[in-house]
Amino acid sequence: MTWRILDGDCTMAYLAGIIDADGTIGIKRSTYSMRHGGSSQPVFSERVCVKQVTPEVIDLLYETFGGYRFTAGPGSRNGRPMHGWHEETRRGWKAHLRRLQPTMEE
Repeated sequence: MTWRILDGDCTMAYLAGIIDADGTIGIKRSTYSMRHGGSSQPVFSERVCVKQVTPEVIDLLYETFGGYRFTAGPGSRNGRPMHGWHEETRRGWKAHLRRLQPTMEE
């Protein structure tokens, strides 16, 4: 099934709801530069991640914001594979959060 929400504000509101319901916004700690001689401190960046059992919303997030899509195996023997998407601030996520902000409430 393929569908699109045509109104940009409506799409942002919908995606804000998806991130609120099925996503996480957190801090990623990377020690890569420490292990490979470039720094003595870890690097921290904001990260947004969403996982669902169907790929349609994941595709919409990817088309809207870029980032990365992935598929993870089921969490149990009878489970379904999880489709996921994530993006980090190093690639401009702060600007995307500002686009979503008018549709979010505290």
